[in-house]
Amino acid sequence: MRFINQLIHTLAEQPSGIQIGYNFTQTSVIDVGLSIAATDFLKTDFDYFFSLDYDIIFNPHGDPAYPPGYEIKRLVDSCKETGGMVGGPYLKRGKEDQLCVVPLKEGNVLIGPGGGITEVRYLPTGCTMISREILQKLADRMELVRYEEGTWIYPFFMPMIQKDHDGTPMYLTLDFAFSQRVRDAGFKIFLDTRIILGHMGSKMYAVQRR
Repeated sequence: MRFINQLIHTLAEQPSGIQIGYNFTQTSVIDVGLSIAATDFLKTDFDYFFSLDYDIIFNPHGDPAYPPGYEIKRLVDSCKETGGMVGGPYLKRGKEDQLCVVPLKEGNVLIGPGGGITEVRYLPTGCTMISREILQKLADRMELVRYEEGTWIYPFFMPMIQKDHDGTPMYLTLDFAFSQRVRDAGFKIFLDTRIILGHMGSKMYAVQRR
């Protein structure tokens, strides 16, 4: 219920002139659900596909500097600026200092108003904005497949095996596999660290605003 209330409140606060749709796909197979939603997205005239997990919380500290809808607008603007896929940062559940992201290089990341846009290797899909251009190019590179009777999808989020830089075969889960496909298609992937998100578990994990 927290997720639904947050989503309704956020959608209601979007500026006039912005059209937003939603897709609540009914399946327990997450990569299939995301692939169905992204395939359906390409049948619309929307410009951006936004993936949001149920356990991600906007503005976890209730900071008035972050009005409702800030995260969505920030991610769309960053997509326009970079031409790539952009996600918001959040901590791994059970970890107080580890982000759910695979960086391109080691180093400290500043989260909050002093942050910015940094390129990363892989992003999770918990709070991610993807342009139509990216999904269309991926669709052009893959085959439409039947998942079940009457349901045809582009397997955008299907897990995959990818060799690491040293040749070691790695199992990439659905979100990192999608990131790899995005990179293979010639796009870059970014983290917008001006956004602060909460990640619900036994408690809420969130970076403190600095």
